[in-house]
Amino acid sequence: MIRTILCEDEYWVRKGLIRQIPWDRYGLELAGEFSNSSQAVEFMKNNRVDLVITDMNMKDGDGLSLLDHIISSHAECEIIVISGYTDFAYTKKAIQASVCEYLLKPVETEEICKVLDKIILRVREKEKLQEREAKTAPLLQEQLLNTLVSAGSPEETSQKIVNELSQMGFSLSDTWFTVQIFALRKEFTGTDGMLTDSELQRWFRNTEPLVSSDNRIFFRTKRSREHFILLWQGTDQAPVSKADFILTYRKLAELCPYLLKSGISDSVKGYSGIPLSYRHAAACLDYELAEFGLARPVFYEDISQLSPAPADPVIIDEAVLTGIIKSGSVYEFKKYMSDLFLPCCRNSYCYLPSYRNTASKLALSMERIAAGKNFSFSELSGAIRYISGMISAEEIRSFLSVCFQKIAESCKYEKNASAKDVVAEIKEYVRLNYSEEISLMELARKYYINHIYLSRLFKAETGENFSSYLTRIRMEKARELILRDTFKIKEVAEMVGFKNPYYFTKTFKKYYESTPALLEKIK
Repeated sequence: MIRTILCEDEYWVRKGLIRQIPWDRYGLELAGEFSNSSQAVEFMKNNRVDLVITDMNMKDGDGLSLLDHIISSHAECEIIVISGYTDFAYTKKAIQASVCEYLLKPVETEEICKVLDKIILRVREKEKLQEREAKTAPLLQEQLLNTLVSAGSPEETSQKIVNELSQMGFSLSDTWFTVQIFALRKEFTGTDGMLTDSELQRWFRNTEPLVSSDNRIFFRTKRSREHFILLWQGTDQAPVSKADFILTYRKLAELCPYLLKSGISDSVKGYSGIPLSYRHAAACLDYELAEFGLARPVFYEDISQLSPAPADPVIIDEAVLTGIIKSGSVYEFKKYMSDLFLPCCRNSYCYLPSYRNTASKLALSMERIAAGKNFSFSELSGAIRYISGMISAEEIRSFLSVCFQKIAESCKYEKNASAKDVVAEIKEYVRLNYSEEISLMELARKYYINHIYLSRLFKAETGENFSSYLTRIRMEKARELILRDTFKIKEVAEMVGFKNPYYFTKTFKKYYESTPALLEKIK
């Protein structure tokens, strides 16, 4: 609604105007009516007003004082002057105040409606402009903040950015600053764990009100889509305390539906040191306190002197690994992983780049062992891609444990079931589920067997291809149903797994050298 006030000293004229103006038609709300300009000025000091309709010549103060107040304090407010006073000084002042129209009494309804048409059009344009600015302002702020944390910005450029941010309401005085980075990731559930843009945006919208304040600015970084920056500002005398960083992280971790990791830089004096502070915070994301995992953030002061890489390259003994897989012992596999990852840790901290590299080598060895037994797992085939995005050592170990258990279960099944047993189970499954969608790939995943190997195994055991066997079962059942003379041919097609009745007829004719309709007639 457009909040409107009416200022007119003559009571009956004021009430007449209120009755004359079509309020609902133009979306106007009468916020107040006043008999003099002093009352109107006092009201506007504490209330939003979008449109002022005022007389210019009133007994207790004229309209000029009201216009003066609007010019100095309410430049966006629209004004309509309605008066019988034609002195040039008033008209000139009205024009300076951006009056939409200067109307003389008595005012006809048609005249005031024409004026209101113009004002409403102008108000709507302002609203559209404000909406566009509201949408672009956060993006501009984010762009400026990302430029500020980027390395190599000249000092004069940094000062210009600080000035622009100050105009937007972000005051960055030359005090102590600390950068805290948050990294997000989904727990592994068979996908790569990356969040969608809408999920990231939703998390940012929910989190921003919780962490932003007078001394903290929260924004997305352009360098990584799943990283967010919280820029802390201390005082002239001291930076923000370490306890504040930890408490903020714990608060967000409790509320976050995803895996959350945080790295915190050393504090720097002056905004010129923010780029270095950002690089230090980003470096913290490569480390994890082994005892606590993601339960605690990582501080740059704790990892700045650590040696990042293992001294010797990791060698996977596949003979030992094969023996552990055959034993199926989860305990032995975890112990094997612990020994393997030991060189990736320094002073209770895990160095994740080395951790991921070692994990990728282990996953490749497990994939080779699985392939040698004709086992196939989607987790192993995409292991390097999955591991490369993981943000926690515990997440990496859990992923590898899942892969180990799947291979171990397949080895156990291989011991207990011969090739004939597997084929017999598949044949029985087809006989019971021929009406459903069935594929060799689906059955291969069900039995953890490579689909090419399964195809060869089925042909060797039955003397026919899997597709031929599936077609035979379906055609035999279709013939049986047609001879019952109970169902229509279209219904029979659906009952034996054919969604397209025309393709069913074609397949039936090819198999029996007779169409279903002809068989029906013969019967």
